[in-house]
Amino acid sequence: MQPYRTARVHDTGCDQCAPNGPGHMLCQGPDGCNEAASAQTQRHATQAEYDAIPEGLKPLDGYATKPVFGCDDCADDGAFEPFCEHTPAPAPPCPTCGAAGDQPCTKKDRAASRAKGWHGGRTAPVAEPCRHAHREDCEIFTGCQCSSDDQPPARMPRGMLPELGPDISGLTVPVHIAQVVLAAAGYAWATVLSARDMQTQDNRAAIGAEVQVYESGHLQYDNHGHPMMLSVVVPIPTGGGALS
Repeated sequence: MQPYRTARVHDTGCDQCAPNGPGHMLCQGPDGCNEAASAQTQRHATQAEYDAIPEGLKPLDGYATKPVFGCDDCADDGAFEPFCEHTPAPAPPCPTCGAAGDQPCTKKDRAASRAKGWHGGRTAPVAEPCRHAHREDCEIFTGCQCSSDDQPPARMPRGMLPELGPDISGLTVPVHIAQVVLAAAGYAWATVLSARDMQTQDNRAAIGAEVQVYESGHLQYDNHGHPMMLSVVVPIPTGGGALS
């Protein structure tokens, strides 16, 4: 199977072939086919392709697919037709007149005469969304043994992203010192939004911080529904062995 390639196949009148356009995807069929793709199917991503996805973009369930592009001729020879079937679940009966399935809605008196179209509360059957894809090593263009019974390859799902924590870009003293100083003044590090070095008016080194206001473990809000926040300045004790 050929790698992903694009080309500008039209001289004029095509946005994709314009100088700033992306071009058309080319067929990935074998034997050096360079025709523009006209069909597309899906295959499971290989382990290497999955590992190459940035951590923040990996799917939460570990299910990742890659498109496969084919031209008219190669798609006819390949397995671009769905290899699975999904029967729509039966729709619930009309809540107004009780009509079900293909039965037309009737008027309120249950007369045989049809109502005008379907009643507003009646819903059509919805097909199950298809998540089937070819095996990661399926040749697709030269042969396919895939079935709807295939299980997707096991991939490590994306983990929860680490919490960003407070903004400490303005902090030059060790973080543990800022944590101890603020905690001693009654401000837990978990409530701190930002911390920075500063000096008091009498030129003492201090930690300035913006902290959220909690009472009994609950974040407090002002009259406008915004989280309450305090700006505090806590001097760093001098000569204290607890900070070393």
